[in-house]
Amino acid sequence: MDSYIQGEVHTEMIVKLNEIETLALKTIMKCPCEWTANAVHERARVAIDAIVEKYVQEALKNGWEIPQTKLEIVKAYNEIKLLDFINVVAPIS
Repeated sequence: MDSYIQGEVHTEMIVKLNEIETLALKTIMKCPCEWTANAVHERARVAIDAIVEKYVQEALKNGWEIPQTKLEIVKAYNEIKLLDFINVVAPIS
């Protein structure tokens, strides 16, 4: 579920565990929910860093203006990837 706060999209995710999964995880950690959220945030951070590095390298190589924030860079990167996808699926003549 996405929500908007101060112009940004915030996504809420639900992970459903059955009883045995919940009990098993509670034997090795205090709160499986906190661990799951932490893992997702860390993976997103790694992806953000990789996207920023790749975009900045491409921007320097192609003479593009580099956005000021990581959010702007990730948005610009996603727009490029979307355009690449559109051109593959339905090439612009």
